[in-house]
Amino acid sequence: MTDFENIIKQYSELIDDFLVIIIFLKMNDNTNMSLPFLYSHTLELAAKTACYKLNLREGIKGHDILKILELIKTKLHILENYIPSKQDFKNYRKFWRPITETDNAVYMPAPKDIDRQELAYFIDNCMNLKYGFTADLTQVSAIQLCNEYVNPEFIKLLKVCRDTYSTQTLNVRLESKLGKSVTENSEIMSTVFKYLTETVTL
Repeated sequence: MTDFENIIKQYSELIDDFLVIIIFLKMNDNTNMSLPFLYSHTLELAAKTACYKLNLREGIKGHDILKILELIKTKLHILENYIPSKQDFKNYRKFWRPITETDNAVYMPAPKDIDRQELAYFIDNCMNLKYGFTADLTQVSAIQLCNEYVNPEFIKLLKVCRDTYSTQTLNVRLESKLGKSVTENSEIMSTVFKYLTETVTL
């Protein structure tokens, strides 16, 4: 196994481990404040692993997830369908942002837009979510969605990245990590697992 193959193997397993944590937190503790960081960090690792697999080594540097995704898009044009729009990146700030003394209004996104705008928030704040603050020491956000499902837009984007490096062994490992009680008895989590592991042609 080459060094890059070993990196891909280690990263791919770590990504699935983060995903399992997200799933179990959503099932048991959906108010947990670490969830946004877990979402963001999982996407960062998945995008970088896809870069390793696609021989896009310049994409493994830094923490700008959108920049990495745009690089992957040069080889996987389908990715365009799963990256939030410029409008999503603009609008998420109306909800996921610090409340200031001069403007304490909260602009709740429309239900049809909320998952995509939340994804934009995860993508746009990788380092901020790691520390909880921006570079100028402003709290990254005082708001978190506490729903019981894994963001479906996140799952769609993760799948495109995961399909570049996924193997049958990795899928078996993921099912084992989740446990049959989840994949067989939880309709939501079973759907997530089947969607992520089904074979598709990109």
